[in-house]
Amino acid sequence: MSAQNRVVAPEYFHIALTCFDSGDTSFLALEASPEWASLAARVKVSIITNNPKNPSIQRFLAASTGLEVEIVFPDIVGHPYLLTWIHREIFKKSFNEEPVTHFLYLEDDIYFGKNNLEYFLDGEASLGEFGLVPGFLRFEMDRKGRQFAVDVLKTDSIQSLPRVVAGPDYLWVNLRYVYQGMYLMSREHFAEFLESKSFSPDHGHWRIRERATQGLTFEKVPTGCFSRNFVGYFRGRGLDPRSFVHHLSNRYVEDGSSRFSTIPIEKVIDSHRPSLLRRIENIQSAVRIDRQPFMKRPVWVANP
Repeated sequence: MSAQNRVVAPEYFHIALTCFDSGDTSFLALEASPEWASLAARVKVSIITNNPKNPSIQRFLAASTGLEVEIVFPDIVGHPYLLTWIHREIFKKSFNEEPVTHFLYLEDDIYFGKNNLEYFLDGEASLGEFGLVPGFLRFEMDRKGRQFAVDVLKTDSIQSLPRVVAGPDYLWVNLRYVYQGMYLMSREHFAEFLESKSFSPDHGHWRIRERATQGLTFEKVPTGCFSRNFVGYFRGRGLDPRSFVHHLSNRYVEDGSSRFSTIPIEKVIDSHRPSLLRRIENIQSAVRIDRQPFMKRPVWVANP
């Protein structure tokens, strides 16, 4: 397999995003949404918010040609963080009552476009036989136009990561740091999600708001893998740029004291074998998600 255009657009796409207004808040995903109408023959957008009159929401409504839009304004939620979980019941109802083919949940400052969807559909075709799902990589951009991986805290060697060989020039790699601020699922995967522990807010590895984006990330993880998500990678060129989802606020890269957005995207993976020094550093760091730095990582070969 090579990462070529060979997919057909979904028939019915349901997008949901949580827009919590803490006071004159701009929702950047809504401001950067022109491609949404072209993602499928039919696209529905559910905006879950505590303030339907927010200017970003109003501008989106005025410009939302070709979309079916609903504003969900829950009057009783409890803690504001729980607003991020309302979309689960919206998706469940949609799954049970309508022929939705794909479900996309976004944080309110994540950009998602046609290239991202094309990449995901390619990945479903390559990874499905192994029970894996395509993953995405959040990035930010500094004022000089340089891209940084938001959630990657350390460079990894390609040889130290689980991977699927999809062709002579293309791999799918299982990154150690998997937070992406979103999830995308086919109808088949959403049916699995409904029956999984991860559908409940009481189950997961992250804090309550972040856990809302977890999806199937930690369900049915193969032995030796960090998660179920695998990201596309071109040999000799780096990560597939179609896997990149822009964290539009760029807030970490602009904060010189943050531990996030410090690794340039081209440094996320080192294509060379890990040095002895790096292996020693892996042991010393005792990274929670990888307690066995010398574990043999699985490698699969996809059918051509």
